[in-house]
Amino acid sequence: MNEQDVLSPFFFYFICLMPTSSPRKADALIAFGANEGDCEAALQKTLQVFENDDCILELNCSESISTQAVTGSENDSPQNGYLNAVFRVLTTYKISELHQCMIAIEKMLGREREHRWGPRTIDLDLLLFGDLQLESAELTVPHPRMSFRRFVLRPALDVAADMVHPVSGMTLQQLVDHLDEDDRHVVLAAKDTEFLRSIVENLEFDIHIVQNVEEFMAIASRARIVVTIIDESDHDQPTENLFRFATNFAGPTLRIDQTVGLKNAEKEMRAAIEAMRKL
Repeated sequence: MNEQDVLSPFFFYFICLMPTSSPRKADALIAFGANEGDCEAALQKTLQVFENDDCILELNCSESISTQAVTGSENDSPQNGYLNAVFRVLTTYKISELHQCMIAIEKMLGREREHRWGPRTIDLDLLLFGDLQLESAELTVPHPRMSFRRFVLRPALDVAADMVHPVSGMTLQQLVDHLDEDDRHVVLAAKDTEFLRSIVENLEFDIHIVQNVEEFMAIASRARIVVTIIDESDHDQPTENLFRFATNFAGPTLRIDQTVGLKNAEKEMRAAIEAMRKL
């Protein structure tokens, strides 16, 4: 009998006694929206798929609510109202796997991604994945517009009022309470004054423009939302400082890339203001 014959049974016994690591679990939040076709059937089918998925360990669905479509434009064709809901799931999926699962459900239910602001049979957005912060070409988490969208936050309170938005540091309940406070305004932070004023003149809302940290600090405590309009190619140190303060604002924020152009930037702003209004 050689040394390998002697050691093998003991080695096998040792391996069998070693504890197996459990799959890592994540607490995730997913938004559902639909305004085309049988929206209630789409919601129930999505719920069924998640319930039958072995990687979804726990599932809680909010009450569904009906909301007006947010298009960001007064000139777009009228759309049907939306059916909105939120799923809170405990999952063993990695974030990329959960995202792919959501895309597969959308395809199964006939989602066609033709127009960003257009009607849809189903729209699933990954809002939160634990305290993870991720920004890639495929996915941004937390969802970059969830912190001020009432049609997301209101149903989310049913199942996730205690969840923390990792960028603002606020719970979802605190974000809603923040939006509910009176006498608040939009703070718009950017370097290009001409570009800013071209947007603001077309929006009927209390908007304050700031261009440096001192102006921002003087007014930020009354901000309902802080919007930064960024030109990545034109950053001096004072502008960098302003954007850093604006990005770290403890409340709803929105970042707009100035390269999208004046028309799209105005549409983003209008959509954000629409989404903040009480349902």
